[in-house]
Amino acid sequence: MIYLNKILYYSLLLFPALLITGPFLPDLVLVICCLIFLFIIFYTKNFFYFKNFFFVYFLIFYLVIIISSIFSDYQSLSIKTSILYIRFGVFILVIQYVIENNINFFKNLNLILSLIIFILFIDASIQIYFEVNILGMELQKPNNFIRASSFFGDELKMGSYVSRIFPLILISYFLNKQYKKNNIYLISTVFISSVLILYSGERTALVMFLITIVGIVIFSNYSIKKKIFFFLIFFTISGFLIFIVKPDFIKRLVYVSIAQYESSIKNLDSSNQDEFFKIYFSEQHKAHANTALKMFFDKPIIGQGPKTFRFLCDDKRYKVEKFILNTADQKKFVKGCSTHPHNLYIQLLSETGILGFILVFNIFLYIFYIILKILIKKIFIKKFLVKNIIIICLFGIIIHLFPMLPSGNFFNNWLSCIMYYTIFICFYLLKKNKDYGKNIFN
Repeated sequence: MIYLNKILYYSLLLFPALLITGPFLPDLVLVICCLIFLFIIFYTKNFFYFKNFFFVYFLIFYLVIIISSIFSDYQSLSIKTSILYIRFGVFILVIQYVIENNINFFKNLNLILSLIIFILFIDASIQIYFEVNILGMELQKPNNFIRASSFFGDELKMGSYVSRIFPLILISYFLNKQYKKNNIYLISTVFISSVLILYSGERTALVMFLITIVGIVIFSNYSIKKKIFFFLIFFTISGFLIFIVKPDFIKRLVYVSIAQYESSIKNLDSSNQDEFFKIYFSEQHKAHANTALKMFFDKPIIGQGPKTFRFLCDDKRYKVEKFILNTADQKKFVKGCSTHPHNLYIQLLSETGILGFILVFNIFLYIFYIILKILIKKIFIKKFLVKNIIIICLFGIIIHLFPMLPSGNFFNNWLSCIMYYTIFICFYLLKKNKDYGKNIFN
């Protein structure tokens, strides 16, 4: 039994490193961990773990997607995704079990995460200046824009990875009792993370990162604000230096965003009622959204079934295709078909209906309510303080569920692995932190 516990412990510690390799290894290790955990629980008869509120909440969502798959036009394909999705619910319990039984978990997690981003930083820098990394993976140049990907290769998600694990780096740092003696470590870690995201050229990752930073600056106590202030200086300097050496990075983050906005405004049809998508998303994102919403209105309660968007988007009932004008007044063809709608909640509406949507959006509303309540108390109660760890956990959750950002496929293995890993570590800490209930709910 001791060896099984060690396997769980080291697997959970190394899980962030496995995510760099792609979806296969982390998903395989996740399944193995779930099986080991279930064996331990049934062997020791510690069934109280199944009374976990988040696990019960997950089971409700799981039931919804199962029903959605049963009534899907692509039942055989969708049901495979739904049935196997139970592994993420068990993974929630694995996270709780490992943390509760290993007092050095966060200390060692901090070491591993710090090593990961340091190696990524060195490798990505080499890739930028030599156009190839230490493993021979070439610098990516989609649409003639330079984007570093390091060990992720042609999967352009280094920025997404860093922005999603960044809260865990801060969390594990603050849970280390020695953190007050390592201010240089904190500043350098935040600086390296920001540079990696700029290297990646991922606009969504940059917004997620800035939401986390701004949230910490606004809600935390003075000591960390002072440290983050130094980060903002470094962030500005790093952005300027990157622009001087490799201007294509800034062009990708700024120029493309402006071009998409101008194109959206140029194609704005005042007689149409969907201006919202045209302003806040590109025309391509709008086409995906319109396709998904057509699917939702066809089956508004339970949706079309998980992972069915890719099969139904070319169906004549939902198909969206048209020509638009780009910034050069040239016609460009866009279509609404893809593997997913590129927005978390729009995908949930189309594939799981209003039931699945409400269950996930309710989590976002709950976290947003807590943040709003903290803000109001900080405005009217000058001495009201909330621990830094709570603030980081709250924003560590909300960046994954923010409705106004493009997203990957909610049912994608890699994205599900990193989301459940980070979100439920944050939820666990919020639940266990004594000041959480004292300061927020009273």
